[in-house]
Parts: sequence; structure tokens; C-alpha cells
Amino acid sequence: MAEHHDPVTGDKLTNLEYLTRQLQVGLRTPWFMLVFNLVTLVCIVLGWMFQWNAFASWLAIIVEWLVGTYMFGQTKRDAIILRAVKQLVEQEEHEIHDMTKRHTKRTIPPRDPVTGRFVRRDAA
Repeated sequence: MAEHHDPVTGDKLTNLEYLTRQLQVGLRTPWFMLVFNLVTLVCIVLGWMFQWNAFASWLAIIVEWLVGTYMFGQTKRDAIILRAVKQLVEQEEHEIHDMTKRHTKRTIPPRDPVTGRFVRRDAA
């Protein structure tokens, strides 16, 4: 099977995530909303409200499942990246702390007030 990637993040998608994303794209078009509203009106006119209500409830559950499946996959990928970034930040903080600790152990030699040159401590 072909590899699928998220068009926004570039993340690799599982086949299920790709399928749910494609279905969501189809459901979020103006044409779907237009057809959905037309079918609703036809069902109202024909008196099929109970059947339509049952179908619309089922459809809402399916749409929520699609959204949740894709969202949880993306959240998992985000968490992996955030943990890696956190580890890098902690490493850098540790390195900065070590550098600061080493730097503060050294003292800058005093300067001669007239010449502005550094004065050796043993010469003073």
C-alpha cells in the first residue's frame, strides 16, 4: 500500500487515519451540507421524521468517531515530538548551568585604572 502523509504537518498517517481524514474532507464540503439539508426537508414533508432522526443520530456518532480517530492519532504524534523537544531543552539547560558554574569559578583579573590593562595578581 502507498504511504499517506498529513498535508499540513507532513506526518505519516496510518491507513485508518488516512481514510478518516478523507471522509472528513468529504463531510466538510458545502455540497454535503446542501444535500443533508435537502434530505432533511424531504423527510419533513413526507413525514419520515422518526426515521430521519434515527439516521441523523447514527450519522453524528459516525462523524464523531471519524474526528476522534484522526485527532487521537495526531495527539499521539504531537506528544512524541513534545517529549523530544522537552528532552533537548532540559539538556541545553543542564549544559548552560554547567557552563555558568565553570564561568563563575573563574574571576576576571583587575585592571590598572590608568592604563586599563589587566594586572597580574602576583605582581600586585
